[in-house]
Amino acid sequence: MDKRLKDIQQGTLTESRLNSDFLYWLKEQGPNYLLAALLVLCVLLGWNWWDQRRRMGHDAAWNELNEATSPQALAEVAEKHAQVDAIAVIANLDAADRYMESVRSGKRFDRESTAADAAVTPELRTQYLDEADRLYAKAAAGIDGKPAPESLLLASACFGRAAVAESKGDMATAETWLKAAQAATKDVYPPLAKTADERLASIASLSNRPPMPSRPKATIPMGNLPGDPTTAPTGDVTASELDALTGGAPSEPAPQPK
Repeated sequence: MDKRLKDIQQGTLTESRLNSDFLYWLKEQGPNYLLAALLVLCVLLGWNWWDQRRRMGHDAAWNELNEATSPQALAEVAEKHAQVDAIAVIANLDAADRYMESVRSGKRFDRESTAADAAVTPELRTQYLDEADRLYAKAAAGIDGKPAPESLLLASACFGRAAVAESKGDMATAETWLKAAQAATKDVYPPLAKTADERLASIASLSNRPPMPSRPKATIPMGNLPGDPTTAPTGDVTASELDALTGGAPSEPAPQPK
């Protein structure tokens, strides 16, 4: 009986000592650990806030890209969100495509199709082609050397620059950019490389096409000119020269009385 009481007393003293040690540790070290826990919690909350802001910024950038329609608006989106994903590259490619669409259709992108000045003038055509080439080059500069899928965007830029060169009649430059597109896609997306091969073949066929003969002049014998045939010069005369000599097309002969 005495032994059991002694064991109970010993256990009570041990628990009391443990409680006292814990309270002493909590008093001495507790604030430090509590401060560390609060710091970790603040870091987690800050990271969560920053990640939400980043996601909201990305969503806003993509929304602006989708809403931009004119080349100028797309160029502004590219400058504003240059560090967000591949928005700058896509915006520059889209802006260049808008210029090329106007060149192909012959209609200005900033006019209604029924407007009196909706047609693309030769001066505007040159300006659009130069601006499209600049934007394609800018897009390619932001992608060059990066792995897929950026290499597909690089191929789009090279195809665009080739189209600009073809529109300018510079087939040698077009061939250079088509070869660049082929090199960028041959290991990533073979169908695009095949498309580049086909366009290279079409350029080669255009380059080897013989020149079209000039239209021959329409000639008529000088002896058939109205007037005194004894004083008419010999040789041939063109239709325009005939009009100049006769004052226009010969009139129909007057009807003879019956």
